[in-house]
Amino acid sequence: MHVQKERWYTMKNFKIIIQYEGARFQGWQRQTSTDNTIQGKIEAILSKMCNVPVEINGAGRTDSGVHAEGQVANFKINTDKTPEEIMNYLNMYLPEDVAVISITEVDDRFHARLNAKGKHYRYRLRTTATPDVFSRKYVHVQETALDVEAMKAAAKKLSGKHDFKAFTSNHRTKKSTVRTIDIKIKETDDEIILDYTGDGFLYHMVRILTGTLIEVGEGKRTPESMEDILRPENGPTQVHWFLPRASHWWKYIIKIVSGVNKHIQQTGTGEPPVLGFCILEPYVPLRVTHSESVPVLKCLFTPHLSIIDIT
Repeated sequence: MHVQKERWYTMKNFKIIIQYEGARFQGWQRQTSTDNTIQGKIEAILSKMCNVPVEINGAGRTDSGVHAEGQVANFKINTDKTPEEIMNYLNMYLPEDVAVISITEVDDRFHARLNAKGKHYRYRLRTTATPDVFSRKYVHVQETALDVEAMKAAAKKLSGKHDFKAFTSNHRTKKSTVRTIDIKIKETDDEIILDYTGDGFLYHMVRILTGTLIEVGEGKRTPESMEDILRPENGPTQVHWFLPRASHWWKYIIKIVSGVNKHIQQTGTGEPPVLGFCILEPYVPLRVTHSESVPVLKCLFTPHLSIIDIT
């Protein structure tokens, strides 16, 4: 009697880039209480394809309702399928609001989260009274005039390596709150664009930074006051939440730079390179009070994005 031998294939590591509209999902991370998560959906399909449980690693977690233009993840499987066949299989069974847009076989040591070396956030404030129908969900309409030069001066003081514990809502963290960041502010005819790049950001850090810079632009703070806020001895930040008036507030993480890549393509515009990771996050703004200072109104907005993929 002929006995069919079980076939074994080489374990391969694949990096994928995923787009999803997260409005109806309970976030990225798998949960025991629901299968309605992005990670859970993809893992279920891969497990079905391989007939064994498969776990994927995301470059970052997104909360319920969050969208992504380029979430990076990786997984290891035994397979003889080509990257194209795997991507086609995933997209065949994924719902229409989730799609794998790229897949590459990578070095065995690559890990989407552990190899993330930097992040880039962009916030957009619309400063003209003329509405833009197509960007209404992705920009914040700034109703008061802002002093952009003062904001740039404050951004310069905030850039560099500092202890940013005053710019997080998580005051119980025992991990280092020192980060190295760079903030660039650009003004166009109808928008003010804030770009944040850094080696990492604390919980709510970019939101609070943005609110602080807006208050500088409104004249409620001075650029020089940034030095006082950054002093560790001034103590933690007191955070108060409130609901926004606008129906849509979004945040973009424009890029995560993967350590597996040796070359980063520049955009040629003098701006930071835009790479293959982007998260859009609907978000509840913060009202924050720094020690012995006036509240910071944190509000959010978002970019028109073009992505240069990481290869």
